[in-house]
Amino acid sequence: MKSIFGKTPPPVSLKSLDTFNMCEKRSLNEGTCHSATCKSDMDAVHEWVYDRTEGVFLAGEY
Repeated sequence: MKSIFGKTPPPVSLKSLDTFNMCEKRSLNEGTCHSATCKSDMDAVHEWVYDRTEGVFLAGEY
């Protein structure tokens, strides 16, 4: 991590992580345990850059 961000990593809001965790918990309760069901929840809290080759989302500001 230090080799990427230097001596001090940038501050990170936990809102994205909290949102993802709440969505995953809801998905498990509904029997749809798949992170793709959280896309709309995650889009609402952060502007993401989508990697088309891997199907993952990355924070655009990092």
